[in-house]
Amino acid sequence: MAAASVNDEPFRFDFKAEIERLVDPATTVNRDSGIAIWGGEFATGELAGFLAAWDRDGMPNCIWEYAHRIEFREKLPDDKELGLLERGCVFGPRGDMSLRRDGERFLWHFIGSDSVVVPEGYGKQNFWDEHKDTQLRRCNETALLWGKRKTQGEGSADIWQEDRVGWARLDYPSIVAERVQVVYEVFIEDGQPTFVWWKELQPYV
Repeated sequence: MAAASVNDEPFRFDFKAEIERLVDPATTVNRDSGIAIWGGEFATGELAGFLAAWDRDGMPNCIWEYAHRIEFREKLPDDKELGLLERGCVFGPRGDMSLRRDGERFLWHFIGSDSVVVPEGYGKQNFWDEHKDTQLRRCNETALLWGKRKTQGEGSADIWQEDRVGWARLDYPSIVAERVQVVYEVFIEDGQPTFVWWKELQPYV
């Protein structure tokens, strides 16, 4: 889901602060930092089993992109929807699992706490096994999501409205606020973003 700018004030880049953040030892992530990174692939017919195999404790939020719509929800797709699924993301404070359709297969990756049990099979490979000496830099970020909550009146459910993405079903679960932001972390290798961990949806104040 595309995101709008965080606020309407002019952006001022603090070069010195950014350099200090990048060289801060506390932002360094390596194979011993407790961050698990896995990835793999599987045939499209295995999609239902793959999704059901995950323990979603600490990963309550879902974004599903189908051939005809995108939606936020707090549950897995129905069986009848799986054939139309193009991309998905299951995320929260314990981890972020993303997948995308590629022909007759799905490609997936996970980044998060090493306490999360990642399902066996499905082409599962450990990033750190192939990148033992890699050092990543972790940056905390936020982004304002599309849509404002519109109150419909007594007896009617509120809706999220954004004319620029009118085709998308905007429905941010468990959020009571006019605007919503996503909190996430970016993991950078040699100056290039390599992984993103979406962590939480929050009211934007």
